[in-house]
Amino acid sequence: MDKILGSADLFRREFWRATVWIGLGPRLVRDRHARLAVLAGLHMSFALLLTVIAPVWLLLLAPLLLGVPHVFADIRYLILRPPNRTDRGVLLAVLIPLLGMSLLRILLVLGILSVPRIEVLLGLLSLCAAVVLTRGRTFWQLGLLLIISGLTVLGLTSPRMVALGMAHLHNLVAFGLWVAWSRSSGASKRCTWAVGTMFLGGISLLASGVFEPFLGMIGGLRAAGGLTINEMTRALAPGLPPAIGLKLVLIFAFAQSVHYVVWLRLIPGSKPFEPRRVPTTFRHDLQDLVSDFGLGGVGLAIGLTLAVPIFGLLDPTGTREAYLSIVFFHGWLEVAMAAHWFVRR
Repeated sequence: MDKILGSADLFRREFWRATVWIGLGPRLVRDRHARLAVLAGLHMSFALLLTVIAPVWLLLLAPLLLGVPHVFADIRYLILRPPNRTDRGVLLAVLIPLLGMSLLRILLVLGILSVPRIEVLLGLLSLCAAVVLTRGRTFWQLGLLLIISGLTVLGLTSPRMVALGMAHLHNLVAFGLWVAWSRSSGASKRCTWAVGTMFLGGISLLASGVFEPFLGMIGGLRAAGGLTINEMTRALAPGLPPAIGLKLVLIFAFAQSVHYVVWLRLIPGSKPFEPRRVPTTFRHDLQDLVSDFGLGGVGLAIGLTLAVPIFGLLDPTGTREAYLSIVFFHGWLEVAMAAHWFVRR
């Protein structure tokens, strides 16, 4: 591992040395916010391109390749080393219902038990604990509790709609957390606004239908690994007209891709989690991982990161569905912790 990381660091060092010959290079080395803004812009442009020309492939492969690392990033930055200290009692009250949800989801994947109403109620219980047990702005606590009450009634009658709403919402929450943490750390407002504008711009362009003539131009709307665009439309936009449903699926594919880069690059590189302004080394990143998870935890993360794509080679759609089902708790975790910090200001 040390030899592999040494070679990777050598390549990274030569890359940054080469950028010095470019006018923007020195600033990217010195200014983390400009560096993250350029990284986010490149990623969003590539994600938007893939969303237009190959959305089914993007929806299939992104969770298989990046899903496990981003869930470990969730655990790392929301639980193990959050920028704001969280009371242990609040954290346990949030995590215990989500643990129960995960166990129920494993039983669902195994075909033993399916209780969607209980799953949703456990998620709402976690969200309620994050709001009620937090000392902060009472007005916003009452407002959030009113929303949770409405979601509870909806969850009892239509748990699938609540779960679907959470799937869409959590893609946006992570981006909001990064913006909030960047602002609180004194980040360059221009860079933060630029990234936010690019994200909302991509969503707006997909919603407007301006890319419709180019959709699937290289066969991206065809089935991939057993996954079809019609199946994704029924899953992510049930009951909507086909044209609107397709736009919602495209927005989800784009937002999910951005969601991954937020947890894997933007948040780890922001000031609350990385005090050094200059680019880090891979050795430094691994040392931080071992410090947070321990050797066993890092080994587990690497093993699962490799195992999911390997199983995906045998059964792409089945592996994707199993992964998304088991890690469904992480969406509730993101929303609950965001609500907790929002109430705390």
